[in-house]
Amino acid sequence: MSILNLFRKNKNKNNIDFNEKSNKSKQTSNNTMTPSQEYNSISTHNVEVKNEINKVLNVSYNDTTNLYELEKQAREKSDALYDIHTNSINKFNPQNNILETDTKPLTSIEKSFLKYIIGENIYEPYIATYWTYEYNINYSYLISKFFNMDYLKISNYIEDLTKLTVSELKEILKSNNIKSTGKKAELIERIEKEISCKDLSNFFNSSNKYYALTDKGKELLKDVRKSVTKNTDLEDQCLELIYIDKYEEAYDLICKYESSKNIQRGININWENHKITPMKIESYKAIKELDINLKDTLLDNIIKSSYILCDMLGNNSKTSILVKRLAGEKIDNIEINNAINSINDVIYNHSTITYNANDSINNKNLHYMDIVKNNKSIPFEVNNKNYNFKINENEIYFFNILKIKMYENELKNNFVFDRMSDGAFNVFDTSDNFIGKVKLQGRKKWIMYMKNEFGSEHIYGELIHLIDGIDAWIKYSKEYLK
Repeated sequence: MSILNLFRKNKNKNNIDFNEKSNKSKQTSNNTMTPSQEYNSISTHNVEVKNEINKVLNVSYNDTTNLYELEKQAREKSDALYDIHTNSINKFNPQNNILETDTKPLTSIEKSFLKYIIGENIYEPYIATYWTYEYNINYSYLISKFFNMDYLKISNYIEDLTKLTVSELKEILKSNNIKSTGKKAELIERIEKEISCKDLSNFFNSSNKYYALTDKGKELLKDVRKSVTKNTDLEDQCLELIYIDKYEEAYDLICKYESSKNIQRGININWENHKITPMKIESYKAIKELDINLKDTLLDNIIKSSYILCDMLGNNSKTSILVKRLAGEKIDNIEINNAINSINDVIYNHSTITYNANDSINNKNLHYMDIVKNNKSIPFEVNNKNYNFKINENEIYFFNILKIKMYENELKNNFVFDRMSDGAFNVFDTSDNFIGKVKLQGRKKWIMYMKNEFGSEHIYGELIHLIDGIDAWIKYSKEYLK
């Protein structure tokens, strides 16, 4: 049964025969490892790279509980691993030194890397750092595997034409006394029809070569869709478990995957022993029972399960990506976003707070009344017009929880946010005193608040760590706002 058919069945979850699926998940859970863990150990090149990687990973650091220092140590290891892989691929020339590799079927991560490398210059490919710190890809080994399995090739002259500018294409046509007007596609078509490959080779040098897909490679990737983690095997296993409310088992698979990485997600998290909290499980059960105004039961199931999985992965902002992978690209984006926002409204309390006169201090925190349901405006004065950054879901979550904490501490609307060029917000009080910064877009997320006139505190990590830091920020900000 495909993951989509699992949702499509739409029957009592307790009647689903999940024994076979559970066994399959157990058998395939080992396949959620990063590609680096499946490399052919007999490859001399691979052994050399592994030895360099182990030197980096075996470097000991002083024990510390300082989040800034922990983040710095993780960044140093990540940068060192990136240098190893980059140096390796800079020495790699697919025209004459394809490596010996395995020929196992490609994992979903490897397929994503194959799609990524298309069009990169074979001598100076740009490979984003996340392929190192998130997936620990051994670039030259995996590219060799693509060649060995006939998925990848070096571009021919016709394919190289797509990399040229319109002016360069016109120059080729003019030099051959051929009409040189028209759009880029027309110019390329004219060159392809009227100039031989031999004559065309005079306009290119060896540095103009790029990675291109073979017909077999195109066939392999035709059904590959954008995903949350690029590890669709892991995503689908977790979704199967989430569908039947096995949240602990789904989260255990994620923890196992995270612990397998050389550079693990989060700061100071022991993924080998990490467990989901009972409070989280209750919130996931509540999500399943929500009415999110969808008549399509299939889409309702997909959105709720996708939201829960993305929350487990620490990235709710990618929920719509997962929904589109499961349900198809031609679904109503507005309908999806409205449903996701309905979940946000309940889970993250887009609300003000009311108290009963006889409430105790301890009980006051329990009385959140949702009186602005479906109001997506940020509850602060926010200047988001600069630099064309859109408010993302992480920022909405953070700001609304901050709003609740501010009401608890009777601060009301004393924070003003001003978007900067790097996507961070500078934070001021209503008297224009600087009291901190918030960076929730991009790979590295952090908050910084002023402890006093001369000292500040940084907190780095995933959204959950930053939310935990709100109480401290409020404490010190109250001193500023007196």
